[in-house]
Amino acid sequence: MRFGVIPVSGLVTKRLGLSDIIMTVYTIYINGTEKYTDVSEDEFFDIMQELAFDHYETGVPALNDISYRMKEHGKTEAISDE
Repeated sequence: MRFGVIPVSGLVTKRLGLSDIIMTVYTIYINGTEKYTDVSEDEFFDIMQELAFDHYETGVPALNDISYRMKEHGKTEAISDE
C-alpha cells in the first residue's frame, strides 16, 4: 500500500462517520438476586453511590451482599465532526 492511501473500507467508515466502540455494561446483584441489568458505567456509579449511602444510613444492604458483573458490548455509533 502506498503512503497516504486510505483503504476503501476505511474511507466508507470515515464518510459515514461511524466508529466501533466497546461499551461496558454492568449487572448488579444484591443477596445473589439480579437487581439492575446492563446499566451503563455512569448509571453503575450512581447506583453504587446510592447503595453506599443506604448502607451508611441504615446498614442495609451489607457490603458483602452486593456483587456485580461487567460485560463488554461492541457497538457502532456515529462520530460527530466537531
